[in-house]
Order: sequence, then structure tokens, then C-alpha cells
Amino acid sequence: MLKSKKESINWKVTKPLILPFSGMLECGCCGKHYSRKTTPYKHIWICRTNNDKGIKACNSKQVPEEILFETSNEILDTTSFDEKLFKKKIEKIIVKNDNILTYVFKDGISKDIKWENKSRSLSWTPEKKALARQKTLEQHKLRRANNGKGNSN
Repeated sequence: MLKSKKESINWKVTKPLILPFSGMLECGCCGKHYSRKTTPYKHIWICRTNNDKGIKACNSKQVPEEILFETSNEILDTTSFDEKLFKKKIEKIIVKNDNILTYVFKDGISKDIKWENKSRSLSWTPEKKALARQKTLEQHKLRRANNGKGNSN
């Protein structure tokens, strides 16, 4: 006997991922909300207008997620991020150019905090450098081995 359409399709319901900063970040340029974007290296938050229509429509800044955690800890005077405290105290964060985040508290007070782009060169620890060097040496050896095989035929 034929199954009904609902029975034949294996529906899988998933909950949307709700993050502490979802709906909290507002663009200081165009007023739209920010959304989370995953890059190969990290999570960033980007204005929806900028992401959808480009920099000509909105020249706002992307904010690395780690910066949001760090500045939130600084604003709330905590050493580790506490989502309940964050949601209890913070109404929204306005992302302005010149790397300024304006934290708007639920009691109406606002505080600006300036953040710095972390240079990728600062993330190169001695261990990372040694690992990258080892991988490069292995790639060179493999290329030499493959080139030698190709020349002998």
C-alpha cells in the first residue's frame, strides 16, 4: 500500500542555533542586525546588508567572535563569559566603524569599548611555526620524489 507523502519523507526537525550574540548586534551604519558567518579559521559577525549587498551598500566592520567575548567580559567585569549575566544586563551592541562597540545596557546606560584587530602574525606561536615548517619540508620532499618518478619514465 502507498504511504502518505508525510510518511514517505523522512522529516528531520532541527532547532536553529541560538548564540549569545544572535539578535544583539546592530550595525552603526545602516541599522541592520549582524549575523554569524563561519570562515575556515574563525567565526565572525557581519552586517546583513554588507554581507548581502556588499561594501557599497554598507561599509560596516566585521567583528571576530572572540572579540565579542573579550569585550563583553571587559564591559561586565568578568573573567569568563556568562551568557545569563550577559542577557540579563545587555540590551544590544552597536557596531561602529573605527573598531568601536557600544554596549547598551538594559538600564539605558551605554559604554563604548575600542577593540583591536589581532594580527595573524601574533597568532604564530613557536609551536605553530615549527609545525608549519615541518609540513613545508614534507611537501618539498614529496614533490621531489614525485618529480624524480616523472623524469625516469
